[in-house]
Amino acid sequence: MAEREPGPFFSVEHDDTLYTSRPLTPEEFAVLGIPSGAEAPEAADMHRFSQTGVTKILLGAIAPYEDFVSAFGGDFNIVRTDGGRLVQLMHKAACKSTAAERLLQAYGIAMEEVAAFGDDYNDLALLRACGYPVAMGNAVQELKDAAWRVTSSNDEDGVAVMLEQFVRSSSAK
Repeated sequence: MAEREPGPFFSVEHDDTLYTSRPLTPEEFAVLGIPSGAEAPEAADMHRFSQTGVTKILLGAIAPYEDFVSAFGGDFNIVRTDGGRLVQLMHKAACKSTAAERLLQAYGIAMEEVAAFGDDYNDLALLRACGYPVAMGNAVQELKDAAWRVTSSNDEDGVAVMLEQFVRSSSAK
């Protein structure tokens, strides 16, 4: 008998802990960025979060994505990440660029003065809003196209590489 695909799942983050709607396969661990051999997230009844809330909802195996966005994009901020294998569903106002703008405004710093780093679609608005957008070497092409610079990959310490370049260039002035 052929093995069946396990079907869609979703995960939620609550108090920095990941919970899933069902036990996950090793491939789905990888989609969520969980290293092999790590402890599995708890498969939980998702109704338990209706009173306490969640900080993020992650969905796997959404197809077709465009239909999902058409149905729910007016109510939620929806971003596809991880090579299109994962969908992040957040409050409409929740995005990295909005958070950065609010924080910087409190300190009197303009977004044009800020460098931001990103590697996936959930970083796109932030990179478009800041003055020095830096894409990681492993970034999706759209981020690389929007970037001021492209640095090394996450695995090659790309943030540190770029920060060292910033420090060297500013100390040379």
